[in-house]
Amino acid sequence: MQSDRAEPTHSRVRRCSASALLSSVILAYSMANPALADSCPSPDQIRVGSTDKAFTQERYLNGVDQPLKSSGRIKIDNDEIHWHMLVPFDVDTIITPSGISQSVNGAPPEPAGVSGGLGPQLAKLFADLVQGKWAELNSTFKVTKNPTKAGSPWSVSLETIDPTLKKGINQIDVEGCTDISGIKIQHPNGDHEQITLDRSTGAGSATSQ
Repeated sequence: MQSDRAEPTHSRVRRCSASALLSSVILAYSMANPALADSCPSPDQIRVGSTDKAFTQERYLNGVDQPLKSSGRIKIDNDEIHWHMLVPFDVDTIITPSGISQSVNGAPPEPAGVSGGLGPQLAKLFADLVQGKWAELNSTFKVTKNPTKAGSPWSVSLETIDPTLKKGINQIDVEGCTDISGIKIQHPNGDHEQITLDRSTGAGSATSQ
């Protein structure tokens, strides 16, 4: 039997926008990377360049039988990320080091109203990630690079320690090889999201020296 919930489903859907923004930030850090002798580099070695990939996202809301599904494309061009949801709605979220904006149905972008004052924080996370500033990232997450054999697919767990961000996100688990293949976002109320990337498209990036 489904229990009553104080928070309406539509409010929880809106709240998920913050985690969607954060997931695109993480994608920017270690997504498109050229082939490296058929082996997987360390996540420390991957830096953003440019890419254009399809994504699918499933949001599992506690107490709701079926996941909310969306799909679109993520485009990264140097320091600008476009997380462009195409289905079921046309919403292009643009993230730069200076802030976050959204374009709905092709309209001019407007500043995004990210709840809890997370917009500036997420934009800063983007700037830190693309520069590989792990010390800065460690102030927001407990970062665990899970053990793996050299050259094998890797996974990184990000446990939220920032009190503000922790209200919406408990942990993020990232998997990948030469790019990211999957992201799982876990929320304090039992909701979670699974993001899968299409590895058949996209190009361009560089690894750290």
